[in-house]
Amino acid sequence: MPEQSITLTIKNTLDNAVLLATVVQSVAMTLPFSQTDACMLRFCTFEAVKLAIRGHPPEYCNSIIVQVDILEDRLRLSVRDMGSAVDFLDACAPDWNVEDIVKALEEDCLGPEVIRSSMDSVKSERVDGENRLVMSKKFNTNLREYDE
Repeated sequence: MPEQSITLTIKNTLDNAVLLATVVQSVAMTLPFSQTDACMLRFCTFEAVKLAIRGHPPEYCNSIIVQVDILEDRLRLSVRDMGSAVDFLDACAPDWNVEDIVKALEEDCLGPEVIRSSMDSVKSERVDGENRLVMSKKFNTNLREYDE
């Protein structure tokens, strides 16, 4: 499969995050992913963008950039913003006891754990004044195609 790239820029609102996550799911459905994996890619994209949006006041971060790279054996998603330095993945990490899970749910803070558990690799970094969350998921080469 030839490598391809799509870059999408959205304004700093959750409504736009839903739209962008739907685009990622649509792209994933054209690739060797199960329907479940495509849905999880949508959810992880939404959570990553939501973390970027909630990490900065709108006056400091007007847009979020998401790059979708279709590589030889995986899909790579990069979520970038120009806000102040924030490690979104460690912003809230529950210990998974009942009290911490309830608190994380109340604070809408389970996104980092879902991202870590769903993606094959996840890296958060600060490069050239940008916060970057880079996630990748390998293609499922064991999917069977059925003739109708």
